[in-house]
Amino acid sequence: MELAHLLLRLLHWSGALRHPSKPCGCYLLYSAAVVTIIGLFVVTQVAAVVDRQAGSDLDQATLALCVASTMCVGMCKILNILRSEHLFLKLADEVSRQPDGLSAWEAGAWLWSRGRVRRLSAVYLSLAASMAVTWPAAPLAVGGGALPFVARFPFDVAAPAGYAAAFAFQVLVVAVVGVVVPCTDLFTVSCVEHLNSLLHILVHRVERLNALETGARPQHATADDKAAAVADPLHRDLADCVALHQRIISEAECLNQAIGGVLLLQVVASSAGICFLLFQVAKKTTFHLVETGKLLGYLTFMLSQLLFYCWFGDDMLSKSESVSLASYRCRWPDAPTRFQRSLLMVSMRAHRPLTLRAGKFFVFSRQAFVQVMNVSYSYFTVLRSLSEA
Repeated sequence: MELAHLLLRLLHWSGALRHPSKPCGCYLLYSAAVVTIIGLFVVTQVAAVVDRQAGSDLDQATLALCVASTMCVGMCKILNILRSEHLFLKLADEVSRQPDGLSAWEAGAWLWSRGRVRRLSAVYLSLAASMAVTWPAAPLAVGGGALPFVARFPFDVAAPAGYAAAFAFQVLVVAVVGVVVPCTDLFTVSCVEHLNSLLHILVHRVERLNALETGARPQHATADDKAAAVADPLHRDLADCVALHQRIISEAECLNQAIGGVLLLQVVASSAGICFLLFQVAKKTTFHLVETGKLLGYLTFMLSQLLFYCWFGDDMLSKSESVSLASYRCRWPDAPTRFQRSLLMVSMRAHRPLTLRAGKFFVFSRQAFVQVMNVSYSYFTVLRSLSEA
């Protein structure tokens, strides 16, 4: 099964996306129930802070807000997928479709890109699964009857029945969000890597424009003879490059339209979550394997989540800029004037790079990752100063 379709099937089971071949009106009720359960989880977290159960302790308050922000992101991702499900299904079909007419080199690059995404997906899903298991299991390993997360319930959680209900509720929400968030992240990353592989193929094709035809020309042919001999093949090859470039641009805009809004919320939540988790780790005066391990695992997950978006987004940005440079590296001086004008239009369009955006103003890149880290560290120092005051 293709990775994109596997991720969509997992999203279908978690209540985020209806199955395209089995439409059912009851599925919206299922999705509404899932969103409601996650919303109630966030309410219990916020209530614990407001009720001063965790609010009097800055450590517990920041941890509760960090978890609540992750749950809010998961809930918003479900709502966003339900709103834009036709775009997600369209992107899944595009990602699974191999371009026509690939050469041996291009087919190898295509397969290498897909293998890279599969390997990263396996690592990322393993990290997410370990977090979904570690946090609920930590109270059982430590003992003492604590819940996995700080929360305020309208019933007595000290009673066995109340504790079992609260524990099962939190485990259920973690299981759902533990599927929605990483699957949505990996679906986006697989789409971006798909665009990167298409851009890599496009650059290769543009660089080879006029290469074969130039070597096949007679040495003593006139300029008009040369132009007539290569005009049709050149324009056919250039038209194929233009069609591929238009497909890439269309898919990039579709991707930004599908997930751009919710990614802005995720950037804010990741920045705040990294700050809170750094504060949690820094405040630990004694080393406890379970507690420290789950905090470091959570921090690693949030860092890798943001890094994936910025890394692959930066690749798309740089490779889209390479299309314009590739047009200068092909043998355009020997080509007909009509071909040169057409190639100039392709180069001018490529000057506007393709980007993965969060909203309308935040562009994912390696530089953006460093900026978010700087912001998180700045707020971390403020929190630490407040706690020591």
